[in-house]
Order: sequence, then structure tokens, then C-alpha cells
Amino acid sequence: MANHKSAKKRIRTSERKRVANKNASSKIKSSLKKVFDSKNKEEAEKLYKDAVGLLDKNSTKNRIPKNYRETVKIMKTVEYSPKIPIINIYSENPFSDVPEMYTNRWIKLHEEFAKIGPNVINIVAHGSAHYIFRDNPSLVINAIIKAYLPTVDETQQFDILKKALDNSIELSTEVIKK
Repeated sequence: MANHKSAKKRIRTSERKRVANKNASSKIKSSLKKVFDSKNKEEAEKLYKDAVGLLDKNSTKNRIPKNYRETVKIMKTVEYSPKIPIINIYSENPFSDVPEMYTNRWIKLHEEFAKIGPNVINIVAHGSAHYIFRDNPSLVINAIIKAYLPTVDETQQFDILKKALDNSIELSTEVIKK
């Protein structure tokens, strides 16, 4: 079946799209890095506009979500219910190649987010990069369990905590093996 005409065309098309997406991703990263590395405000503003244009261009070609900018705008206006617990887990240094100024801004934004209400808990994932669930899965799992426990009765809580402890032990031994 791999020699079928449509299969060959799909393989060629997929490869072209993969290369185009890789090139677009590289251009976006380079464009953002130029913004971060700029020394003066005017240059940074011009480079920022170019980067936003590049993001918009690539969103129309389905290389990044089309509604990225709209999502950011909407999320800035969302009012969170004080009845819903929010656990905000963030890395102390999410991007290794970003200047310290932006890392400090990242941390400040998370600290400000925690002030929206008493239902928000900030957890700093020390030693993790941007993908905390990969770097420290036990932290993420335990945070979810902590948020979920108050919603079940005591018998279920005991069973969940027992499983969580077993899981933590297993994840700890996996870390040691690495």
C-alpha cells in the first residue's frame, strides 16, 4: 500500500509541511530572540511588531493556533470564581535562553496572578524548565490530588492518598534510575 499513488503524495506533502513548519518555528524563535536581545526601546518596538506579524502570518497557515492573540486578550478579561481552587505551578526559569529581565517578568506575572483571590495557590517548580509535567511529574500529580481530595468522602480520600504515596515512591525510584 505504501506504493499507492495517494500514499506517495501524502508522504511528499507531509514532508514539505514538516520542513515548512520547522523553518517557520525557527524564524519565530529567531524573531523573538532579536526582540529579547535588543538594547533600546525603539528597536525593540520595531522588532516586536515584526515578530507579531510573523506570528499572525504563521497562524493563518495553521503553524500555530489561529486564535492565539484572541486567547491572550480573552484570558486577560476572565474573572475567576473564588469557589474554584486554582493551583498555579510555574518554573523559576522556564526558558534558558531568555534574558533575566524576562524571567523576572515571568515570575512577577505569576506572583500577581496569585493575588486574584484566596483560592489561588502558587507553586514554584524549582529545577524544572517550561514543561514541568515532564521534569517533575510527581509535583503535578500531587498538586492535582491536593485539589481533588476535598471533593470526595473520607474513605475515598484514604484510598487516593494511599495510591498517591505508592505513585510518589515509584516516581522517586524512576528519578534515581535516571
